[in-house]
Amino acid sequence: MNSYIKFFSAKISAILAVVICGMVIASIPSEIINNNKVNIEDNNTEDNAIQVVKNSKILFSSNTYKKVYVTASALNIRVNNSTAYRKVGLAYRGESLTSLSYKNGWYKIKKSNGLIGWVSGKYISSKPIMLTSNSNSKQKLIDHAMTYIGTPYVYGGYSRSGVDCSGYVGVVYKTYANVKLNRTASSMSKQGKVVSKSKALPGDLMFFSTGGGKYISHVGIYIGEGKMVHASASKRKVITTSIQSSYWKNTFVTMKRITLP
Repeated sequence: MNSYIKFFSAKISAILAVVICGMVIASIPSEIINNNKVNIEDNNTEDNAIQVVKNSKILFSSNTYKKVYVTASALNIRVNNSTAYRKVGLAYRGESLTSLSYKNGWYKIKKSNGLIGWVSGKYISSKPIMLTSNSNSKQKLIDHAMTYIGTPYVYGGYSRSGVDCSGYVGVVYKTYANVKLNRTASSMSKQGKVVSKSKALPGDLMFFSTGGGKYISHVGIYIGEGKMVHASASKRKVITTSIQSSYWKNTFVTMKRITLP
């Protein structure tokens, strides 16, 4: 970019202004720019992107509709810029989001499917996240699994009209990746590679003994950030659940990783 760039401090408003060819195109609070790197980018659109970046974290952006990237394995999307607000969706590691605005450490974003909400800036990067082909496929598998949210719980079910816990996991893997899993949670637990909870990745299968003992009677799909998606018999539908509660910690048996083709 061959524009003339100048920074100056306006004492009255305590801001730094970015001037290109004599025109002020962005005003950046001085407390943000101090000790940080300023990137001035030509993004081949009708406007220029002015960003303050530190350690790949975007502290300020003058360009709404800028692409940003998710660094967390699974990131909650909320209706407003605080964890006090309800969740409306999830974004996954490496996913590209459109930044609509920024406020108090939170980004208002738009997903490729049109969903608009707010995400924490702690888990957003200005740079694309490199994924292996398998991890990228698992993220897409999770996206597919989440389309079943709200599907009724039906014992023996194996379709969008109704699923049980193993039926849900089985139909997700079958319809997305053409991977056939065993029909019951107990027999399904014999497939795949054992992984520890500390090394869990989205798409891994979590097995539980909800009836006591070690007999595996329930299965869910880990989606990251301490959560799984599963067909809940008690809630009578497919839901997301925190696995940090004492109930799920006490009934957990093993975790398996299924290789996608």
